[in-house]
This record gives sequence, structure tokens and C-alpha cells, in this order.
Amino acid sequence: ENDYWNNYKPQFSKDIPLIIAEHTWTLQVLTLPKFDAANRQQVPNFILLGGLFISVLLAGLTGSLTIAQRINAQLQTEITQRQYIEERLRNREELLWLVIDSIPQYIVWKDLHSVYLGCNRRFALMAGMSSPNQIIGKTDFDLPWEDQDTHFFRTIDRQVIENDQPEF
Repeated sequence: ENDYWNNYKPQFSKDIPLIIAEHTWTLQVLTLPKFDAANRQQVPNFILLGGLFISVLLAGLTGSLTIAQRINAQLQTEITQRQYIEERLRNREELLWLVIDSIPQYIVWKDLHSVYLGCNRRFALMAGMSSPNQIIGKTDFDLPWEDQDTHFFRTIDRQVIENDQPEF
């Protein structure tokens, strides 16, 4: 059987180079023995229909590629815009931290359960912390305050929550 395939000469055989998305592909079109035997007279018609099918297929691929390129360009634009916005936000956050850490007041913020969410450097140092990040998740009971001060701070926290007004 291998000799048969090695010696077989198709009625039609053609290699067609295709360039899709800057890649070269080779489409090999040929007829098989059973097709040749049964359709010897019809080969040109089948080749014509096959060529039309390939043309339609390539047109669809080209259209899909164009859509994909347009979507990719749009995504690149959105990514660039997002990076620009993120950079501006980082700059604003750095400026805000510079202001918060430079003013002479002690600044803290807590959640509704009086758990610290953050503070400025001045408050962190007063609370015995080397960095404002160390206070996150702590309560006044975790800090080196006197009992009466801790209860006073908790009372102020409740007033701030109830009145929805900051305490200065």
C-alpha cells in the first residue's frame, strides 16, 4: 500500500502561499485517488468550488483579523489612559501624605468599631509606633494609653459616629 501512495500522482495538486497576519502559510490542495477515479470529468468544477470556499474562508479570517486589530488598538488606548490616571492618583496620594505628615496635628481615622485604619507619622510616634502602618488593625486598648484616656477616646469615637462630624 505504501508503494501505491508513493507512486500516486493526483489529477490536481497545487501549493498556494497565504500571508495572514504577517505569517506565511502554505495551503496544499490535491485530489485523492478515490476522488480522481469517481470524478475525473468534474475535477475543474470541484477545484473552482474549493477555490471559492477558500476565498470566503480567507475573507472571513481577514475580517476577523481586522476586528481583532481594532479591538487591540482600543485596549492599548484604554491601558495607556488607565496608566496615566493611576500615575496621577499616585502623585496626589503622595502629596496628601506629605501634607498629613507635615502638619503639627495628630491625625487618625478609624472604622465604626473604633479600629484604627490609619494615622499620620506624628500620631504613630506618640503611640509608640515607628510607622503609621503599624497602627492599622489596632484599637485604643492595644496602645499605651491610660485606662481613662482609652475610655475617653472611645467616647469621642461614639460621638463622631452618632453625629457624623469629625472631632478636632
